[in-house]
Amino acid sequence: MNPFPGIRPFEEVEFEVYFGRDESVGAILHRLSACRFLAITGPSGSGKSSLVRAGLIPALKGGSLSAAGSRWKTAVFRPDTRPLHSLAAALAQLAGTSPEEQEDILRQSSWGLVDAVKRMTEPSGGSVLLCVDQFEELFRCRDEDEKAFFVRLLMEAAVFQGLPIYVVISLRSEFLGECAVFRDLPEALNNGLYLVPRMTRGELRLAIEGPAEIAGASISPYLLDNLLNDLAMCQDYLVLMQHALCRAWEEWQQASENGRCIDLSDFEKVGGLSSIGAHAEDTLHSLSPEQQQIARLIFQCMTASAGRDDEFFIRVPVTFHELCQATGNSEETIRCVVDTFRRSGLLLPQPGHPMMDDTVCDLTHESIIWKWPRLQEWAKDEAQFGSMYVRLADWSREAFRVKAASRDDLLRGHLLEKALRWLHDSRANEHWTSRYGCEFFAIGRLIEESRKARLSVFSWFRSESP
Repeated sequence: MNPFPGIRPFEEVEFEVYFGRDESVGAILHRLSACRFLAITGPSGSGKSSLVRAGLIPALKGGSLSAAGSRWKTAVFRPDTRPLHSLAAALAQLAGTSPEEQEDILRQSSWGLVDAVKRMTEPSGGSVLLCVDQFEELFRCRDEDEKAFFVRLLMEAAVFQGLPIYVVISLRSEFLGECAVFRDLPEALNNGLYLVPRMTRGELRLAIEGPAEIAGASISPYLLDNLLNDLAMCQDYLVLMQHALCRAWEEWQQASENGRCIDLSDFEKVGGLSSIGAHAEDTLHSLSPEQQQIARLIFQCMTASAGRDDEFFIRVPVTFHELCQATGNSEETIRCVVDTFRRSGLLLPQPGHPMMDDTVCDLTHESIIWKWPRLQEWAKDEAQFGSMYVRLADWSREAFRVKAASRDDLLRGHLLEKALRWLHDSRANEHWTSRYGCEFFAIGRLIEESRKARLSVFSWFRSESP
């Protein structure tokens, strides 16, 4: 068994190979004993998700938070663009009911989350932990009322004295300022905030040697010293380390002789700490040219602008059915491409998980965007496509606010040229554009009438020419 998870975070069941964060777990437990809302924040790749899944949750279930006991119901979910639906789905798994039933309860009042938890814990009791992972996804939701109500539900639950409900969010530190728009959230952040620290050299040593020893292997001292020195200079050091060690382990297993330790040669063969981009390129080039174009559409469907500008991107989970609809390809075609990247550890779910219509596909980690230059270009192109769509949707609504559009309402010149190119883009279909939160509306009609108006002008000029 490979004890290094690669790009994805550690899961709860992997707590035995999760090393080096004991001090952080202790600090988080101390804060939770004082307040029942906690934001775990830090830059991308700092280990927030692993800290919750493989550190905090096992500690809670082991009784480390004495005031709450060891009987816990825990749910880890991401808000996505429909935060209430995501919360309802997480509650439904705990309660053994349907997401629709849970969402009905949530929407009844700002105490809806309290009511939902009360129904699932009575009469047996126990504590509940709700962890909103990747909380920054909330800012992609276009429904301002839903966003505010979602935060309100969390705030009310965390302060309700009648039930032991604990709320933990993991949040990229770049988005802290954007939380100020929500009522009571800034105050809650001030009271309960944990900024994930960089791991010390000793902690990193444990995180490297510990999992290998559990799996019956060892790391050569020369590789360990080189790796520790290099990690001191890296930003996304944890995800780079785990990915490189995961691939080095695979290389070592294939070439292992007489139980030798994992050494620098294994590490260098897979590209060392710079291996994510090269790994992604190798996986892409293992596909046919036609499949590579489909891969572009798949990855563009899984990335989005974070809402600030077209240079800041986050990953977007999407169901397998939505991928097929948005890209306009068959299930067999999409499955073949997705499975290739799943086997490489770049996409979730992990290999072996069946691909059904409602199976959620996602980038394993956002670091793939930053470490794979080709994906950055694809993401920028997608952001420009989406911006053009929103602009055309607004224009078409204005143009056809009455039965017919006047000539002044139509597109002309350079904008018409851009609109024509946009319409011929393979992504310009109603399934793809629905991800931007506005209907396809009359964009096609607007572009066609604008094109005809331009042709009629050209015809008039030709007829008037001597």
